[in-house]
Amino acid sequence: MKKTIVIALLLAFASSASAVGYLERFHDLDQQLICAILWFVVPVVTLMLIVGGVLMMTEDPQKKYLGKAVVKNAILGLALVLCFILVSIALMPTISLSVCV
Repeated sequence: MKKTIVIALLLAFASSASAVGYLERFHDLDQQLICAILWFVVPVVTLMLIVGGVLMMTEDPQKKYLGKAVVKNAILGLALVLCFILVSIALMPTISLSVCV
C-alpha cells in the first residue's frame, strides 16, 4: 500500500515538471553537493595527513604502519573526490567552483 502511494506521488511530480526543470534542479543540487564536499573534505584530509604523519614519526612499527595506512587512505579519498568533481564538471560545463568560495 505504501509503495503504491509513493509511486503515485513520484509519477505525479514527474508529470508536472518539464525535463528542463529537472536538469536545472540537478545542476543546482550538483553545484551545492560539490561545494559541501569541498568545504568538508579539505579539513578532513588535512587532519588525516597530520595524524598519519605524527603516527609515522613514532618508534612503534605498528603505529608507523597505521600512519602509512592513514596517509594512503587520505590521499586515495582525496583522489576519488577530485575524480567525482572532474566528472561532474565534464558532464555539466556550466558548474563553477568559484561559487563555493
